[in-house]
Amino acid sequence: KQKEKLEKEIAKLNGMLNNERFVANAPEQVINDNKKALSDATEKMAKVEGELKGFA
Repeated sequence: KQKEKLEKEIAKLNGMLNNERFVANAPEQVINDNKKALSDATEKMAKVEGELKGFA
């Protein structure tokens, strides 16, 4: 369940950051916050996947 939530969050953040119009119009702080959130979510996903492999 946590993995699904992280996958959705990562997809949403990637979508925003890959949208040229969003990046061109959004304040720099918003872009930086989204990049940090994406980095954090990616790290959490790696941990969750590692934990899942430990159970397999």
